[in-house]
Amino acid sequence: MTLSPVFQDLEKLNMVIEALGKEDFDEALSIQKGAVERLYASLPSIIGPSSIDGELFGELCPKEDSRFAQRYFFITLFTLILKDLGIPKSRLDFYSALNYCIMGTTAAADNLFDGEDKAFLPLKQGGGSVYTSVLQLMCFERLVAKEGREAVASGLLDDQMFDLIQKGILDKMAKIGSLEGSEEGGVKEIPTPEEMVRNVHGVRGGMLFELATVAPSVLEGEEMMAQIQNTADAVKDLGTAFQIIDDLTDFEFDLTRKSHNILVSEIHHNGNAAEKKALALALEKPPGGDDFVESHAMESGRRAFETAVSLITSSIMKIGKVEAGEGESLCRELAVCFASTRGTPRLKALCESL
Repeated sequence: MTLSPVFQDLEKLNMVIEALGKEDFDEALSIQKGAVERLYASLPSIIGPSSIDGELFGELCPKEDSRFAQRYFFITLFTLILKDLGIPKSRLDFYSALNYCIMGTTAAADNLFDGEDKAFLPLKQGGGSVYTSVLQLMCFERLVAKEGREAVASGLLDDQMFDLIQKGILDKMAKIGSLEGSEEGGVKEIPTPEEMVRNVHGVRGGMLFELATVAPSVLEGEEMMAQIQNTADAVKDLGTAFQIIDDLTDFEFDLTRKSHNILVSEIHHNGNAAEKKALALALEKPPGGDDFVESHAMESGRRAFETAVSLITSSIMKIGKVEAGEGESLCRELAVCFASTRGTPRLKALCESL
């Protein structure tokens, strides 16, 4: 799970932006895009030109607002939520840059766990995906340090505050990484779905999204702490929900590596006899195809999908951007929109079967 799943459907993206408030969203997008451009402009100060691929700038930081929003919807949403709290632009600029670095750092770490090569800095490819991911990690660490030094120099915060922010972020990252690391050899226990939501998805997805509120919890005044906590709860629900969506999309892959998956839990604890029999066979020998859910587990899949929709709805209500009457249909759309191209048909089928 990362902070940057692509919003696949541009028409639905525009619908969501309208629901959130287009003028406010566009302002948040401008702030977020400016932060990314500033980070890219800083890159030559921390690594030489022989390691930078200028042609990747346009791909990784699209000039078109719609493409940028598709690629970076969640961190733009975080900027929007913080902007709506009345936080001044000077601090929003800092939070937006920090959130991009958090996204890139966690994605690079995720690459190492999953053998992927998602890129968030315009670095030249070469040397393999592990090398590129490690280089991204080192560059993002230096970019965060640079942002912190400049924020201290400008009087936005002091050294102690920046230390607290870095410690708070690293503490949460360590908890997320500990969970990921515990699955390297496969898991032997199958927690209940409720335990999964609380202890697995609430960490891997929820705490990941909650990283966006660490810096505001340090810098904003006491009078805003209740609002910051409400924001943290809202984004945690959102991250938890999209980790469940990831599980539904990646069910067969998770079977092969024997990692936690909420659909495995739903079938194991609450599934019907046919689903349990199919799962037992799949755990002994992971299926070769990618249609296990469609063929054997739609009933349990619907329950997991409804859990995700419920959490998205809870998040949107806490944020206060959408009226209750239109919330559920919008949240079902959102649950489908962030699936990978491969996972979209499955999630559409689950959504339409409700």
